[in-house]
Amino acid sequence: MRLALFDLDDTLIDGDSDVEWSDLLATHGAMDAARTRAFHVEYQRGTLDIDAFLRFQLEPLAREPIERLLSWRRDYLIERIRPRIRSAARRIVDEHVRAGHEVVLITATHRFLVDPIAEELSIHHVIASEPEVV
Repeated sequence: MRLALFDLDDTLIDGDSDVEWSDLLATHGAMDAARTRAFHVEYQRGTLDIDAFLRFQLEPLAREPIERLLSWRRDYLIERIRPRIRSAARRIVDEHVRAGHEVVLITATHRFLVDPIAEELSIHHVIASEPEVV
């Protein structure tokens, strides 16, 4: 079995999927995009408090009705992610799929955002952060 592993942010897509989601939510008044960017600066510096970031990043999933979240996620994929998917990324993923390889998307981004991106790219296996549903 041949295995092809792909990262998401700044690899398959040009940019960061969490930042794009936060920016979209900010346009709806559901998140503070500036705070998200501050967390990403901390990440780049190696000083990120992952627990604080996840509480902040996942809070809208707990607060907002699922119908609204799904609508926003659809907009996110169409407006924010599709234009950022690199043509070379589509091509190489397609090559691996056609060759019968097991293609896996591996990312720290949470699964709610990742699943539709993987589907867009015809990637059937995903390893992503799994928020707990209570």
